[in-house]
Amino acid sequence: MEAVASALLDVTVGTALQPPRNIGISISESPDMGFFGFTDGHLKDAMAGFAIYLLSSGATLAYGGDLRDKSFTRLIFDLVLRYRPGEQAVANYLAWPVHAQ
Repeated sequence: MEAVASALLDVTVGTALQPPRNIGISISESPDMGFFGFTDGHLKDAMAGFAIYLLSSGATLAYGGDLRDKSFTRLIFDLVLRYRPGEQAVANYLAWPVHAQ
């Protein structure tokens, strides 16, 4: 099936990204998550799953978040330390004036 899709779409099918790739991640809590049966834990697990896949595929993650102890930013940096130690695999963007605090 992949060969057919590749031939029709004139694309190469593979599992790894061709570095360098910068991929932006946007994620935040929502007040109605509970209504749909989701918790903050589900949201963090989903984000971690995407981040792990992207990091292991060679991507650099671009994220704009703060540096609270249990923030998504901390989770992303922890994943980088685990899956791409010693590499600069994340670019964090802070809004003004948060960057000065």
